[in-house]
Amino acid sequence: MAAAKYCARTQDGYRVADPSRVALAVLVEELHPADNTYMIVRPRGEQAQWHASVSLWGENRYAVVFRDPPELEFRREIHTDPRRAARSLFRWLRARPQPADPPRPAGW
Repeated sequence: MAAAKYCARTQDGYRVADPSRVALAVLVEELHPADNTYMIVRPRGEQAQWHASVSLWGENRYAVVFRDPPELEFRREIHTDPRRAARSLFRWLRARPQPADPPRPAGW
């Protein structure tokens, strides 16, 4: 996976450092309307440039939001299957640059 050294956290305070694809899927599937309606994934450190979130809307709708300000990216997807939401999140995370990658030009 390209985006290493990131952390996932849920509304109810659960944190996973460098979650695997399976761990991300479990975090998405464990969202529920009572007290755990969202999760956020972002790079570790104070200089975080991007983040993604998955929010539960109602009983079975998952909004996946991707934000990468340096790349001028903001996108939202709605899924009814938690596995599809997790798969979309994983694909986006895989495309994030490694800390050792050279910086990309803005808008590239």
